[in-house]
Amino acid sequence: MQLVPVNRSSVVAAAFPLLLLFHSAAFYLLPFLVPMATALVVGLVGVIAALLALARLAKFRNRSALVVVAVVSGTWLVWLLCPIKELGVLARFTVERRNYEAAVAQTKGGASPSCIAVQECESDGRTPPYLVFPFPGFLSGWIGIVHVPEESQAPLPERLKVFGSEPGCDPKPIAPHYYVCGFY
Repeated sequence: MQLVPVNRSSVVAAAFPLLLLFHSAAFYLLPFLVPMATALVVGLVGVIAALLALARLAKFRNRSALVVVAVVSGTWLVWLLCPIKELGVLARFTVERRNYEAAVAQTKGGASPSCIAVQECESDGRTPPYLVFPFPGFLSGWIGIVHVPEESQAPLPERLKVFGSEPGCDPKPIAPHYYVCGFY
């Protein structure tokens, strides 16, 4: 028993949400390299999927055509309304949090964290230090997680200038002591 017949429109409709998932996951891996390249591919597949789904619905007016239209429409809504980049940043933070906390623990003893030597974090050199854990990126802009040792205090702009943030980074809290910042 086949619920949805396999045809061009259902294949493209199924590919669209899968590409959107890839696009979201790619923010975890390469947050500055991915958006333009994958967004173009996802958008193109989404437009083709929408056109094929509407053509199929106009031609056949059956349940399988309606399912294809619902999948494509739902995927477009998710893409337009959900914070895909923020989900990628949150996923990366969740996976790497243990490493961040280990580096912070090393600074509490007065030592320099080992992540500095392998360039997985940066310190502002003060006591207690701000630590920044950069995400992969290139060119002059990058984002990272900033650890602020003081509880309930947003990162101070003058301390962030060490990391390359001229007017400030507009920090967004992600967890106690941790903020997401874009450095330009």
